[in-house]
Amino acid sequence: MTRPNLLFVFSDQHRWCDLGCNGNKQVITPRFDDFARRAANFTHCISNTPVCVPARGSLLTGLYPVKHKAVSNDLPVDSSLASIAHVMNRNGYYTGYIGKWHLGGIPRYKPIKKQDRLGFTEWKAAKSGHDYLNSYYYDENNDWHEIPGYEPVTQTSLAVDFIERRKGMAEPWGLVLSWGPPHAPHDKVPRKYQDLYRGVDI
Repeated sequence: MTRPNLLFVFSDQHRWCDLGCNGNKQVITPRFDDFARRAANFTHCISNTPVCVPARGSLLTGLYPVKHKAVSNDLPVDSSLASIAHVMNRNGYYTGYIGKWHLGGIPRYKPIKKQDRLGFTEWKAAKSGHDYLNSYYYDENNDWHEIPGYEPVTQTSLAVDFIERRKGMAEPWGLVLSWGPPHAPHDKVPRKYQDLYRGVDI
């Protein structure tokens, strides 16, 4: 039996009502809207702790914040716990994480040691400073990379590269792509996207 590849895409502080496909006429989300037409669109999901770190820890471990220990921002997740990456690894999946992490405690901008990455194999991540036009990531070897241009575009390109490199491989893959936007600040956006919002033909 062929096992499916698994892609998890998370955007930060993105409420269900802030999507065109869910009725918001002020938010332009054509790719999400198209995806929603061909996928399951859950409109009644509730977070018991809707804060960045606790919610992120729960998504990856399946545990309440009091169990994974990252009960507030800047507290580290308990890296000894099993995560979705560990489950995938045990079942023959090749795993990767790209984008915002924010589960390593303080200082915020330190690289994350391999043993603290909750089992993810490939790694292109950092605690986002939400300066989307002046960003960076650390790779598997904790080498620092500057991100040219708009952060989510580079992160998406890294995800596409991950997927392309896994084509034809016997083992399935599981990838988490974690964007910083639409988390504030909302002005750290290339001009062409601002013009699109204003209705300018680009």
